[in-house]
Amino acid sequence: MRTLFHLFTKYRQRGILIDSIHDKRLGEVIGYVNNNYLQTLTVKALSEKFNYNADYLSRIFKKESGISLGRYIYVVRLAHVYFEIVNSNKSIRKIFTDSGITNIRLGTKIFLEYYRSLPSEVRRQQK
Repeated sequence: MRTLFHLFTKYRQRGILIDSIHDKRLGEVIGYVNNNYLQTLTVKALSEKFNYNADYLSRIFKKESGISLGRYIYVVRLAHVYFEIVNSNKSIRKIFTDSGITNIRLGTKIFLEYYRSLPSEVRRQQK
């Protein structure tokens, strides 16, 4: 959770903050994503689990948070990637796949967008 706090306070995009969500059920969706990021998470599966219509969940999540639900899932996974890059010696590719990110190219692109550094640069800076 510290990593997510750091991510959303230091690298927030368009004002997204986890505690800015007022809808209790959306808070439950966020909590579920945070705790189950390694599982296959889709908007459809989350909408079924939390009794939402998938289109409605997508719209309300974006409206409340300023970020799409799919992007949020990716950002949560990237927060864990960042933590592992800084705190382990595992290969960056392994860290990405272990965190549920199978498209390394897309993961690196979004990582660069949020952290303003490539994963390899982050690792070098930490040594």
